[in-house]
Amino acid sequence: MEDQPDTLLIIRSTLHQQGHQLHFFPNGRIATAQAIQALQPALILLDVQLPDQSGFDLIGSLRSIAPCIALTGFSDMSIVERAKALGFFGFLGKPIRPAYFPQQIARLLAGEAVWEQSWLSDIPMPIFS
Repeated sequence: MEDQPDTLLIIRSTLHQQGHQLHFFPNGRIATAQAIQALQPALILLDVQLPDQSGFDLIGSLRSIAPCIALTGFSDMSIVERAKALGFFGFLGKPIRPAYFPQQIARLLAGEAVWEQSWLSDIPMPIFS
């Protein structure tokens, strides 16, 4: 779930080029666990700040469906720590970097937890080892 047009464009174009099937939900109200479960996703990219509720509120009902990856532009490390504590499988700081995003997704799909922020530089930096 993502509501920012520029981030959606990067996600959509990158993953479409890699042959992934995508489903977007603009808010938490329509992204019910039942609707997402029916899609059988390999990953759930979940914006921490959605228009109608927090990705932190949604993680509880979604993390048993597929690995959930937090997306946010917030640079506060407490956000990252909260994401980890709530059961997110990974964290990608925004803005999403097109040069690195395909490799990040490949690593996540291979079962590697990815905790990287990008708000300090153009190169994503690991947050957790």
